[in-house]
Formats: sequence, structure tokens, C-alpha cells
Amino acid sequence: MQKFTRPITREIEFAGLRLAVTFGETGIEVRPVGSRKPPREVSWPSFLSFLTGHAVPLGQDLTAEEVAATAEAIKSPPSQPRPSAPTHEVLQPPHHVHEEPVAAGGASSSAGEFHSPPHTP
Repeated sequence: MQKFTRPITREIEFAGLRLAVTFGETGIEVRPVGSRKPPREVSWPSFLSFLTGHAVPLGQDLTAEEVAATAEAIKSPPSQPRPSAPTHEVLQPPHHVHEEPVAAGGASSSAGEFHSPPHTP
């Protein structure tokens, strides 16, 4: 294994955006390629605590106990497999909606309720 002697920057594509990801001795920096704005940064302890499920809010430093809990979590195998990306059920509109005809005088047998046929896949 080799220690950091200088930062390593690699380019990735995320949602159509080219990003420069820099791995350094203190943590990870991410910025759009060509941007002159300061990068978004995360320290190694914060990044590793996130991966092990012991995350703290961004910008907040980890306590010694949180760092120790993260180190212990890294040493042991994951207790549960990581959940896959959430799947969203796509709701399909009914094939058609029809209204009961209104009888003369404004009254109908269904009191103006809408009815749809049973859904068949």
C-alpha cells in the first residue's frame, strides 16, 4: 500500500456533469471540471462514518467515540447488505372513467359518483 505523497485527481461523469474528484491526505474534494469555485469537501473520518452508517451532519466534526465506532464498524463485515436503489411503483391511470347518465331532473341512481371498471393487467 502506498501513502499519499500528493493528491490524486480523477474525472467522473455524474448525471451528465463532468466532475473532478480529488483524493488527498485529509479527505475527498469534488468540483465541476473547469470550475474556479471552491470544491465541496469531506474529511476521511466523515466519509468513512457515512459508509458505515454512523454519519454526522456535514460540517460537524466527529467525536473520539464516533471515530472509534466507525473504525470498529470498518473492521467487522457489514451486518446487512446495502439496500438497492429504491424502486418506485408507476401508477397507471385507469383505462377510462365514465359517469352514469344523469336522469331528468338532475338525479341519478348513483348520485353523481364516478365509476371506473375493474383494473385488468
